Amino acid sequence: MNVPFTFQTARAIADEAALLDSGATKNFIDIETWKRMGIEKGPLVKPISVYNMDGMENKRGEMTHYCRLRVSHDREEDLQNFYLTDLGKDRIILKYPLMSRFNPRVDWKKGSLSKGKVVIQSAVFRHLDQMVTNWQAKA
Repeated sequence: MNVPFTFQTARAIADEAALLDSGATKNFIDIETWKRMGIEKGPLVKPISVYNMDGMENKRGEMTHYCRLRVSHDREEDLQNFYLTDLGKDRIILKYPLMSRFNPRVDWKKGSLSKGKVVIQSAVFRHLDQMVTNWQAKA
């Protein structure tokens, strides 16, 4: 199921769709999306092997990096890890961290979450947004 979300970074704002995967245990971001959006990344302590749905090893091999993104839904927010890998046609896969934190009601037939869209922001975007708000308040 594809869930609409808004992706905000210091470089861009885009309306996207994320795959809500009932079998995924972590959040993932496509490596090309990560590059395009200019998001900071950090190394994993230990690389993680990645296998696609068909059981074949992912063409990019092991995951070696992750990024931290702020996820908000229904006026709540949380800083979550997204692991960088090749997702093919998908840009982002959301699952257990999102579901356990926000516990949204999912209408699987309509392909939607209760109470509106998900917003995903880079920590840098959040910091710059706050700086602009503070500057405008002083002006």
